[in-house]
Amino acid sequence: MNDSPKHGQKKQKKKKHDALKWIGLICFGLFLFVTGAFVSPIINKLFNTTLVFTTNPTNQQDKPSIPEQVEKTWQEADVLANQYAYMSYLLNVLAVVCTIGGLALAYFTYRQEKKIPDMITDKVTDETRKMQEQLTAELKELDQAIEQRLKAFAILSERFILHQHARQIPSSHEFELIKKVENIYPELWGLYFFKAVFLWYDSEQVDIDEAGWREKRYHKNLEAIRLMQEHLKQNPDHDRAYLFLISWNLQLIRYDISHYTEAIYYLKKLLQIHPTYCHDYQLLGMKEWYQASSDRYQERNGLLFAAEYQIYRSRHQNRDYFTEKDSTDLERRLADIRYRLKIDPDQFPPALDQRQTYKHKTLL
Repeated sequence: MNDSPKHGQKKQKKKKHDALKWIGLICFGLFLFVTGAFVSPIINKLFNTTLVFTTNPTNQQDKPSIPEQVEKTWQEADVLANQYAYMSYLLNVLAVVCTIGGLALAYFTYRQEKKIPDMITDKVTDETRKMQEQLTAELKELDQAIEQRLKAFAILSERFILHQHARQIPSSHEFELIKKVENIYPELWGLYFFKAVFLWYDSEQVDIDEAGWREKRYHKNLEAIRLMQEHLKQNPDHDRAYLFLISWNLQLIRYDISHYTEAIYYLKKLLQIHPTYCHDYQLLGMKEWYQASSDRYQERNGLLFAAEYQIYRSRHQNRDYFTEKDSTDLERRLADIRYRLKIDPDQFPPALDQRQTYKHKTLL
C-alpha cells in the first residue's frame, strides 16, 4: 500500500536528498558570481600594479623623456586589457550561472512531470478511500434505518397476523401499540394516520356510565381529526385519509352542524385528486349527508357531478355529457340510494340528483 510507514519514510529521505542538491547548486552559482564580481577586480589590481621611476626634473618646464611616455602608455594598455578580461570573465560567469539555472529548471520540470502520474494516483486513491469510508457509513445508517422500519411494520402487522389466535393471546391496546412503533422509528410513514385511526375507534371504549362521557368521546374524536389533518399536510395525495375525515366529520354532525362544512371541504379536495370517488357507493350512501339542509346537499352533489364531468372530459365525451338521454352512473347510484333510504322528496327534490341541475355550474 502507498500509505505504509516505510513508503512515507522513503519519500521524506528523497525530499531531503533533492533539497541538498538544490542547495549545493545554488551555493556553487553564488560562489562563481561573487568570485567574478568582487574577487577578480581586487586580484587584477594587486598583480597589475607597475612601479614607474622617473627623474625629478630640476626645471619644472623640463618634459618627460620618450621612454617614460612609452612606459605610461603600456601601463594604460595593461589596465584596459585587464578591464576587458574582467568583463569577459564576468560575462562568462553570468552565462555559466544562466546555463546552470536553465538546466536546473529543465531538470526540475522533468522531475515534476514524472511525479504527475504518482500524484494523480495518490490523489485518486485517497479520494476513493474517503468515498468508500463515507459509503460504508451511509450503508450502515441505511441498514439500521431499514431494520428499525421493518421492526415497526412487524409490530403494526402482528395483530392482523395473529388475529385468528386472538382468543389464546391477551389483547393489547391499539394506541399503546402505535406509540411503541413511534418510539422505535419516529420517521415511519403514516404514523399520524395510524394514530388517528386507533384514537378514533378507541373513543368508542369510553364508558357511557362515566360522567361527561360524551364530552370525553368528542374530545378524542377531535384529536383524531387533528392527527389526520397533520398526516394530510405531509401526504396531500392520500385518498384514504380524506375518506376518514369525511366520514368522521359527518358522524360529528350530532355534536356540531359545522362539521358538515368540513366534510364538504375534504370531499372537494378528494375529488380534485381522485375524481373517480364520485362513484364510490359507500361514500355516497352515508345517511349523514341527508341530515343537513337541501342547499348543502345540493352543494355536495355539485361537486360530485363536476367530478363526473371531468371523467367524461378525460374520455373526450364531455360534449355529450348533458345531451345523453341515458342516466349516468352517478345518477343511477343516487337514485338507488334515494330509494333505499326513503328520502323525503319535499326536503330533497329528485332534481337535485340530476346532472342537468348543475349544468351551468359544471361548465364554468
